[in-house]
Amino acid sequence: ALPILEMREISMNKEREKQYISEAFTPKKAAITLRVEFEVATQGNSLVLERSITGKDWVPAQVVTGFGFDGSAVEFGVDGITPGQQLRLVAGAPGKAMYIE
Repeated sequence: ALPILEMREISMNKEREKQYISEAFTPKKAAITLRVEFEVATQGNSLVLERSITGKDWVPAQVVTGFGFDGSAVEFGVDGITPGQQLRLVAGAPGKAMYIE
């Protein structure tokens, strides 16, 4: 039988200087798959994953797409997550995000 995966939505409504920042989220497992769907497929759909153990000092963990990316969605895996570590997404355009673990 396949394992039961739990999908969670991530709010991306915090705006800062033309960037859209997600709420912080803390996965329960060491590996997750994230999906971000941008509202419009156009250049500027950049996406960076950031990590923090304090919830204050965020550091880039992975540049998922650059500003030249013009796709409508991106899906990627993240591993090496330590229990309790917080993650967040910083996007160059509005969209919605979700992950499974």
